[in-house]
Amino acid sequence: MTVVKTSKKKLCDAGTASWLTALVALIASALGATLEFIGREIYYREFYERRWLLAENASDYFATYQKSILLFAISLTVLAVCVVNRRKKKIGAEFGAIVTVASAAMAAISGWEVYRLFTDSAATLAAQGSDEARFLYVMQALAYGLPFLSAAFLFICGITLWGRNATDDFSVACPCMKYMPEPQDTDAGEQTVQKSDKSKEVKPSFEFTNSNYISPSDEVDSIKTQAVIKETARCKGCGAELKDGAKFCPRCGEKLEG
Repeated sequence: MTVVKTSKKKLCDAGTASWLTALVALIASALGATLEFIGREIYYREFYERRWLLAENASDYFATYQKSILLFAISLTVLAVCVVNRRKKKIGAEFGAIVTVASAAMAAISGWEVYRLFTDSAATLAAQGSDEARFLYVMQALAYGLPFLSAAFLFICGITLWGRNATDDFSVACPCMKYMPEPQDTDAGEQTVQKSDKSKEVKPSFEFTNSNYISPSDEVDSIKTQAVIKETARCKGCGAELKDGAKFCPRCGEKLEG
């Protein structure tokens, strides 16, 4: 004999806040991934020279912008999942947890790099240097800051998805193993009542008597007795009441029969 085991799995839908934060994260990571090409165009317009700014070749480009490239792939995946499952309770709690943890780690790394950049002496040298030095310093700040921004919005998206699982519980049933009765909690003083098909007649163990109750037979006997008493206790001539043992009527003096 098999039993249907019910396992609770928390599911949620992707609301507007989820896919909007994922969209902002996607835009920020896309800007970070293409920052080298955008910077080269701006540098050419300002300084009339085409050159690599923060990377000298393709391998340096990937090493410099790897966080933005990775966050772009994650943001695109999260956005696709949120858009497809919008208003549909199909996203599990695991997905929101993975997004939250991964984005928190990326935000911590990028935030530390931004902190070191602003506390480094390069900021002072760039402020005192030429326009080219300040432009390269801004490019470096954007290379660290855009991944931090993207990871921060992904973190908010993950928290939103994770928080939606706190209220909606869905049960998933699957057959498993053999039937095992679940123990039931009963109070110590509670007695178990067994039900039977036939109802038993309950007879009281005592008889209820009422001193004022007069059965029909007793009532007839009482009436006869009262009638006899009335006939022997009154005089036949004048109807006066007679005392017990009287031989003559006290009113008319008639002799009573013995």
